[in-house]
Amino acid sequence: MLGRASSATPTAQRTGTPATNLRAYTSPEGEGPKSDPEAAKKLLADAGKTGTQVTLDYANDYTRLAGIDYNVLAQGIQTQLEAIGLKVKLNPAPTSTSLQRYVDGETEMALWSWPPDTADPSDVLVFSAGNLIGQRVQWPAEAAPKVAELAEQARVATGDDREAAFTAWNRAMNEQAPFAYLLEPSFFLVASKSVEYVSHDPLASINLSQIR
Repeated sequence: MLGRASSATPTAQRTGTPATNLRAYTSPEGEGPKSDPEAAKKLLADAGKTGTQVTLDYANDYTRLAGIDYNVLAQGIQTQLEAIGLKVKLNPAPTSTSLQRYVDGETEMALWSWPPDTADPSDVLVFSAGNLIGQRVQWPAEAAPKVAELAEQARVATGDDREAAFTAWNRAMNEQAPFAYLLEPSFFLVASKSVEYVSHDPLASINLSQIR
């Protein structure tokens, strides 16, 4: 996930990190994100930000995201953003250093993943304005009161009301949040015929002690 300062355009504010498509529920067909470089160029030009330089922090030794090389991912982001008129300075550092800068809200733009704590959409409410990750990117509830209100409604919703509540919050986040959701990695589990049982958990991976 890519995060930047909580403003309409990249700024040199202190901020922290992660992201525009936090999908609590799957979007209806045809409503997914679409690439439009020309529209992005126009937004930058209208904001007077064409040619602005931003610094992208990331952990160059981080492998938790399905083993994806963050150096390669950061370079790809740099190439795509420079194609629409943003100059991107890469700032790689060990996880211990980069993560602390992000937690302290000292990064202008940052690249991180969000491994889920629980298999429930409420896990991503931390990205909402005023919540944990929102605060790290200096995005208080006062800056987006409607988003904060919808997040609380989603948090307390139960039963059949949850889908509508999370979808409303999700759409508000897509419009206002200072985040860009980049990818959902794929994981593959392969076993030979000699393996009789493998316990697989989407959060905890494989329980090696239970393999038979």
